[in-house]
Amino acid sequence: MPNSDTSLPSLQLPNGGILRPFPSLRVEPLECTTVLNLQTQIAPLVALMDCEARMLQIMKPLIEIVQGLPNPSLRALQDFNKAAIEIAPCLLSTTRTSLVPFLRDFLCLEIRSLNCLRQNLTSVSGQEAIQTVLGSYRATVGLLNLAGGLLRTVGLQIPAAPNLSGGVDAASLSADDTALRDFIAVLTIAADSLGGC
Repeated sequence: MPNSDTSLPSLQLPNGGILRPFPSLRVEPLECTTVLNLQTQIAPLVALMDCEARMLQIMKPLIEIVQGLPNPSLRALQDFNKAAIEIAPCLLSTTRTSLVPFLRDFLCLEIRSLNCLRQNLTSVSGQEAIQTVLGSYRATVGLLNLAGGLLRTVGLQIPAAPNLSGGVDAASLSADDTALRDFIAVLTIAADSLGGC
């Protein structure tokens, strides 16, 4: 049964697909956590392969058309037309109009991730646990760096994410929290310019 909780984040892809989260229980058997981990890794791959598969479908009728020149068969032309219609969302996936919902959802997801990071920093104790939470920051802002070119496509220039101190003392954690809060505010302004979270 589909989850009707609209508070869960999702990511609308430029080709029209939607990536949805895989909620997990706090404690699960190892087999279940590894399956969940693989599902989260394969979801973007499947989304990308959908367009690749559509693009490959156009090749067979195109070859038949080229081989049949100057008078290609009607069937080859019809097959080509059908494949061209199927491929249209993929061709439009890098236009500003199709990128805006994806990038809005992406920025909202990054904001949620950074808010979770802030919450985790206040809820964990012990040097090792704090270092683990701080270690997740690099992956989160790494995604922002990867998306820099796409964000510029829609006219957004996101400033570099702040460097965290990495310290586990109260003063360092307070400074890191302030830096994260300020950066979240910047991302929120950017997300709002695309329609808001």
